[in-house]
Parts: sequence; C-alpha cells; structure tokens
Amino acid sequence: VFLFSQTQESAQLFEKNKDGVLSLFVYGGNKELIAKGVGFGLAADVVATSYHLVSQAEEVEGVNVKGKKMKLEGIISVDRNLDVALLKVKGKVGILALGNSDELQSGARLFGLGANESGEITIAEGTVRNIHKLADSQSVIESSISIPEGYSGGPLLDFGGKAVGLIIVMEKSRVGIPV
Repeated sequence: VFLFSQTQESAQLFEKNKDGVLSLFVYGGNKELIAKGVGFGLAADVVATSYHLVSQAEEVEGVNVKGKKMKLEGIISVDRNLDVALLKVKGKVGILALGNSDELQSGARLFGLGANESGEITIAEGTVRNIHKLADSQSVIESSISIPEGYSGGPLLDFGGKAVGLIIVMEKSRVGIPV
C-alpha cells in the first residue's frame, strides 16, 4: 500500500482505520465506469460517501483494503445540500469512530483516506487551512491535503484518528464537510 505521507502518525492512522474504508466503483446504464471514490463505515452495513459520486449510478461496487468486492444494495438517505449519501452494504465494513469537528482549529493536522488511480486505499496528510462557517451552524473545512479525485467521499480524520469530516473533491479545491 502506498502512503502519500510517510510519517509515523499517518501509518498508524492508516492501520487503525483502513478496514472502515471502501473503494467505490460507480457504473452507469451501460455498465461503464462513470466515477471512482470512497465511502467509510458508519455502521457494519452502512457507508457514508459523496452524493455527487453516486447520484447517477445504476450500480455501485465496493472493494475493501484486502481486495474483497462488496455489493452496495442502494441509497438509504441523502443530503444534496451537504453532498452526503448513506449507502447500504451487503456484507460488513469496519466502523470509523466519529470525532468533533467543532474542536478543529486552523493549523491542526488532518489525514484523508481515499483511493489512488488503481483503487487502492491510501492516506494523505495535511493541515486545516480555514474553517468556513455557513448558515444553519454548518461549516466547511478547507485543508492543505493534496489529494486526487479518488478521495471524494472519504473520511477526514483528526490527529486522534476520528472522522471529523467527509472529503468533497471539487474542481479547484478539496474540502471536508464536518460529520
């Protein structure tokens, strides 16, 4: 497994959380691959991911860090405004501990789990650049993590290894939506 950042902390957080992350392969109407990203376990049979990743899907396949394929049975719930979808998994996935994004401050270390071009789960490290407060007590975490599109839908972890956000990969920036 390739680690973007070779720090001891990132290697430890990867080992601790890797079983709770699935590479997602999203297929359209003609069984063509239309998107790749990740999802992370909130319950043994539920993963969170980016809504935009799965919104046009006819079928979604998950692959865990060991290469085992898992069928995703469908969408349980979505929040289009926050770009979040909860998916039902046929099988079991590890559960990531949730942290408190309100405790994050500018400069705090963050870690993102996602998939590289070949779909392997990897980890990248960075810091909080800014926290943008939005209406209705919502916020967006802007980070310095340099990540590919395959990280979309993945967990944003704090230094303690708890999921504090869901990674949304946009055209020119990578942000986390607090969980």
